[in-house]
Amino acid sequence: MKAYLTFVRQKNNQDLSFLGIKNPENIGDALPFKLISGQPIISILKEDKLIALYLIDRDSELFQVLGDEDFLFMLKNLEDYSNINLPKYNSIKQILLDCFSCLSINELEAYDKVMKSFEDKIFYELLHTDLNFNRIQNHIIREIKKLSINLIVLERMVNCCKNSKQITLKQMKKKVDVNLSGYGIYINTFIS
Repeated sequence: MKAYLTFVRQKNNQDLSFLGIKNPENIGDALPFKLISGQPIISILKEDKLIALYLIDRDSELFQVLGDEDFLFMLKNLEDYSNINLPKYNSIKQILLDCFSCLSINELEAYDKVMKSFEDKIFYELLHTDLNFNRIQNHIIREIKKLSINLIVLERMVNCCKNSKQITLKQMKKKVDVNLSGYGIYINTFIS
């Protein structure tokens, strides 16, 4: 039995994969949980089968959504495969934050579904690639221009994206926060 910290890649509640690891044979068991691309998770695998799945919320808290037992109590190591994609994850997240920060609360509410779909699409298309910050930024700008939103809002988002500054090396390497208090588990970050 092994535990992995990684990211989800999923499109339209199909085409699900866990980045950096071999997908379990029964990965489809995770489809009902409506995972989104770029979402950090902990998956527990035993003999190529997914036996437990934990979602990580904004406050770093774990929520087990699959599995009958809390297998993290039984394990000593958590293999951190999120490191492979951290620079891209943090870059994408920062660019999107810059784009969304130029919107008013009313605009965010009016375009809520469009923006959530846009964010999911960006993570789906870019998180697994080897693009640098500028190419990620250019791709996001192209995708913004395809959105079906008010032209003024669209232009403002494009400008905010263009003005997004490349994050520092320290920001690129910022790890996914996971609250493992209460568990006797060690995070193995051997992958860089």
